[in-house]
Amino acid sequence: GSTPVPVVGDVNGDGKVTCADAAAVRSSFGKRASQSGFNAAADVVKDGVINIRDLSFVTLRLPKGTKCP
Repeated sequence: GSTPVPVVGDVNGDGKVTCADAAAVRSSFGKRASQSGFNAAADVVKDGVINIRDLSFVTLRLPKGTKCP
């Protein structure tokens, strides 16, 4: 077995970037690393806070034409 290569923007670890990843970022939106509810995986830009930079990073990597609710 080979180790799967991490997919950039894949927050939930399922190997692809989907609306679930964008939802994971939204559910921790505004949280800082020291706060409860902070999801380290959702901090895709690794700046210690989950904000619009993380959300846009993930949404830009969604398959073309994907519309999330």
